[in-house]
Amino acid sequence: MTADAGQFRRLWLARAIFVFAVSISAGFVWNEFLIAWRGGIIVPDLPVFWTAARHALASPEVLYDPARMTALQAPFLGPDPLPRPFAYPPTSLLLFGPFGMLPYRAAAIAWVLLSCGLFFAAARRLVPARHVVAAFFTPPLVACLLSLQVSLLLGAGMMFGVSLLDRRPGIAGAVIGLVALVKPPVVLLFPIAAIAMRSPRALGGFCLAGVVGCLASLFLGIELWFHWLASLGEFQRIVAQLGLMRRSVTPTGIGFYFGLSKDATAVLQVAGIILGGVTCWRAFRGDDAIIRLIGLAAGSLLCAPYAMYHELSVLVPALLMIGASQRRYAPLTALPVIGVFGMFTLPLTSILALVDRRTGPG
Repeated sequence: MTADAGQFRRLWLARAIFVFAVSISAGFVWNEFLIAWRGGIIVPDLPVFWTAARHALASPEVLYDPARMTALQAPFLGPDPLPRPFAYPPTSLLLFGPFGMLPYRAAAIAWVLLSCGLFFAAARRLVPARHVVAAFFTPPLVACLLSLQVSLLLGAGMMFGVSLLDRRPGIAGAVIGLVALVKPPVVLLFPIAAIAMRSPRALGGFCLAGVVGCLASLFLGIELWFHWLASLGEFQRIVAQLGLMRRSVTPTGIGFYFGLSKDATAVLQVAGIILGGVTCWRAFRGDDAIIRLIGLAAGSLLCAPYAMYHELSVLVPALLMIGASQRRYAPLTALPVIGVFGMFTLPLTSILALVDRRTGPG
C-alpha cells in the first residue's frame, strides 16, 4: 500500500468516526430535550447563582448555608428538594452579581445568549466555525445548556486567554485569572503553564487579576471568605450523599464509579495529578494553541477531585477539529465526544496531547 493510499484510509476513518460521533451526539441531544420537556431530572443551576447574587448584599450570611440556600430556591424546585448549595468563592459574585439584578427569566435569557455568544466567539479564534457549530450538538454542551451551567462562560475565558498568549501574554494571563476568580480548579495549572512558557508577563497578569478580584470581593466583608472555606467540607459531604462522585469525570470519579477502595482511589487521584501536570507542562513547552488549551483544561481537571460532565465543554471544539483532521491519532479524539466515554475523556485527551502535539489540518 502506498503512502498516499494509507493517508487516504486514515482520513476516511477519521471522517467516518467524526460523523458517527456527531450522529450519536445528536441522538443524545434530542433525548435530553425530551427528558427536560417531560419534566425529568434536569434541574438548572442558574437559580443557585441567581439566588446567591440576589442575597449577596442584603444577607450574605445565607450564601454558604446549604439549608437556607435550598429554601430560598423553593420557587424553582419541586417538593422535598435535594440540597442546592452555593460552593463558589466570593469572587464569583463579580460575575453572578449583574444577573441577580434582573428578574429570573430575563437573567436566564441573558445567561444563555451571553454564554453561547462568548463561547462561539472564543472558540472561533482557535478552530473553524463548522466545528464550533457542531460542538453545540454534542453531549457536554447540551448538558451545560440544559442545566444553565457556567462552563460555557469559563470555557470562553480560557479559549480567549489561550488565543492571546503569544501576542498579549499579560492580557491573556489576566483573562485566565478572571476564570480562576469564578472556579479555581478549571485553571489550576496555569502557573505551571506560564512557567513552562517562560512568560513572566502571563503569570503576572494572572496573579494581578486574582489580587484585584479578591480585593474587590471584600466589599461583601472578609468574613464571607471564612464562611466559604468552612462550607467546603459540607459541600463535599453533600456531593457524596447525592452520589455525584460516581458521575464525576475526574480520576477520583472513576474510582467511585467502579467501587474501588479508598487507597486505590487515592492512587488514581495521584496518577491524575501527575498526568495532568506532565500534560500541561509538555503542552506549553510547544506553541500549538489547541494543544495548550487541552493541556490547561484537561490537565487542570485531572488534578481536581470533582468535576461534572458539562465541564468538558471547553475541550469539544478542539476535539472535533482534531477528529476531522488527517493527524495519525485523529480518530481517537472523536471517542470522548460520543458521550459514552465521559469519565475517560480527560486521560484519553491528555494522552493524545502527549503523543501527537501537532494538530494542523494536514
